[in-house]
Amino acid sequence: MAPSRHSETSTRGRRASRSKVVSYKEPSSDDDFDDSDDFDDHGHSNGPTRRSSNLNARQTTRATRSVRAPAPQPQQTSSRRGGRDQRANTRDNAISSTKGSSPRKAESHSKHGGHSKAFSITKQEHDGPIPPWQTLPYQILVQIFQCASYPLYNDRFHPTSSIKWLLDTARLCKAFAEPALTALYRSPPLLPSDRPHGLLKLLSESPDIHSFNYNVKIKRLEVEVYQTLAYTTPGLGHVDLGALIRHTPQLIDLELFHISDRPPYRDLGTERGLKWLYPDSLFSALDECQRSLVVWRWNARMTGPKQALPNLKSIHQTVPFRTIRDLAFVNYNSSKRRPKDAPNDPDEAVLADALSVLPNLRCLHFEISSIVNGNLLPLLPVNLSHLSFVKCTSLTSDDLQPFLISHGHHLKELILDHNQSLDLAFLPTLAYSCPQLEILKMDLTFYSSHSFYHDSEPLYATLLDQAEIPTWPKTLRCIELIQLRNWTAGSAETFFQSLLDSAAELPDLRRLVLKVILQIGWRDRARFRDRWIGKLKRAFLRQSDPPDPNLRSLRTFKKWKEGQRSFDHHGQTLFGQSETPHNGAKPESDSDAPLLLRRKSTRIAQQNEAAAVELSQGDRPRRKKRKLHHESDSSDDDDFGSDLSNSESDSDVAAKGESHVQGMCEVVDIRIDNLRPAEAQFNENDFLDSEASGDEEWDGTDRVPGDERYAW
Repeated sequence: MAPSRHSETSTRGRRASRSKVVSYKEPSSDDDFDDSDDFDDHGHSNGPTRRSSNLNARQTTRATRSVRAPAPQPQQTSSRRGGRDQRANTRDNAISSTKGSSPRKAESHSKHGGHSKAFSITKQEHDGPIPPWQTLPYQILVQIFQCASYPLYNDRFHPTSSIKWLLDTARLCKAFAEPALTALYRSPPLLPSDRPHGLLKLLSESPDIHSFNYNVKIKRLEVEVYQTLAYTTPGLGHVDLGALIRHTPQLIDLELFHISDRPPYRDLGTERGLKWLYPDSLFSALDECQRSLVVWRWNARMTGPKQALPNLKSIHQTVPFRTIRDLAFVNYNSSKRRPKDAPNDPDEAVLADALSVLPNLRCLHFEISSIVNGNLLPLLPVNLSHLSFVKCTSLTSDDLQPFLISHGHHLKELILDHNQSLDLAFLPTLAYSCPQLEILKMDLTFYSSHSFYHDSEPLYATLLDQAEIPTWPKTLRCIELIQLRNWTAGSAETFFQSLLDSAAELPDLRRLVLKVILQIGWRDRARFRDRWIGKLKRAFLRQSDPPDPNLRSLRTFKKWKEGQRSFDHHGQTLFGQSETPHNGAKPESDSDAPLLLRRKSTRIAQQNEAAAVELSQGDRPRRKKRKLHHESDSSDDDDFGSDLSNSESDSDVAAKGESHVQGMCEVVDIRIDNLRPAEAQFNENDFLDSEASGDEEWDGTDRVPGDERYAW
């Protein structure tokens, strides 16, 4: 309820210091479309479209002003989507784009309190003409929209705000419609549960009645079976997965996930006896339509008798599966109890035999599978380029090291996450065994098998011995090792020193992430942290200046140049000089380099004259004046260039015994502490208030004349 006029007048004196509320709400550029409800889930208009005579002239302006990536959804730091995202990037070479939040939604907490601050909006100068974005080629627009809208759904397969943004972008102009819808339908979200039914209805209709052929745009289907296929949608029934495959002629990627196969990798009480199996209509549809799959995912919790381990070889020999390049096995365990009609070979040999009939297999993934052991690894294909083992409790370094020596010459990506028995003993031979390795990731966060007791401790005795010196392949681009624990400070020093010694041989390294846990005294750990974090950052972190904001456009550069000229003229006037020479000669060129050199020469001459005056006046201490001269000199040197600072940093590094500075890593994230790993890590942001508390109009002072007492 709004306050009355009387109350507002009576409190005007006390609220005289209240500032005007500034609104950062962005004006809507889609005046013709009031809400996204005008379009259905498929991008079709539900109402008449308003037209105007200047539509073509307005499309370019609206497209440039309104196309912006949506605000990202809150992401967890866990590796729930790690395997799926990594395989998606491997298959499609997708470029992930970091999207900034909208200014009107951005909030930040100050160090002294939980008050939110709104980001200031700076108007960018441009040269006037707006580029005709709508004239870009179709394929380029598709790539732009895919980068800007990634991801379409989060780690729980729930849709994000990117879907609405793509639909809004498709309505900006005719040139944006098909590229935006292509980015949306390439891997369509299938939640909530009624969305697959709507998608199937759309695909079942004739393409002639639609503006675009949506059937050929779908190339990937990622389905969470528990929320999408296991239950019946009220009024719609079960989703017919076979019918969906029949209406997607370009389908090459089909992956079925289960919510219990995500961290913490245990049943959270969601199943309650519910079991969903691969339907026969799925495989019959693949055979009838002669689909050629490239990506497939086997999950043992979904397989029936027809998809048992002994029958996988015959399935892989069919037309839909013989072209597979990326294959995953989930929940495959080596058990002693086997069917009577099963062959006498062990499960490892049967699985390896099923893989041998896939000539194009390059990417192989094992998740939550105890069948990965010393018996299976030597039987795997030798031409793999991407390999990942996630939560394979039987995998040890004694089995992995000889496997990499014999099968790792073609490996480019190696993912080792949550393997409770795996240590780092395979690193001393890594450079020899995997000479083409580019990505090495290892997460030693472990999860308990049951929520009511704790069994998430490492099963290895020592992570790395001090005598074991790691070697690093020269082609590495990313090193990400998290939760390194159960080792001594000497072993950690050997590990860090191996990275420094190999800095000259790692020219392609761009990302270095190390999370180390050391159980030593806090003073020793603080000294250890200060020493090695500084060394690694000096050796690997890129020291580059940010882009010059004055070079965004020609108009911005001209304004900055005019400001520099006026500032330089004002500065020279203070010293009794003029910008034009006294002899009437033509002034020097106004290029940046001569101007800066002239300023630097003038400053050095002035400093020399000041020093001479000080020496002539005697030996009186002038510490304050010398300090001021030193500070002004350093600030000017920073403006002049960074060559001197770079040379000084190189000399400092050489003096400290560091032989080479790689200096090419965009990310160097080193953390050394003694925190105990937990399934859910909390930080400061988890305990901050999201809403402003108390009276927002109170600025912390009570304007009561003559009362200087404290409130308490």
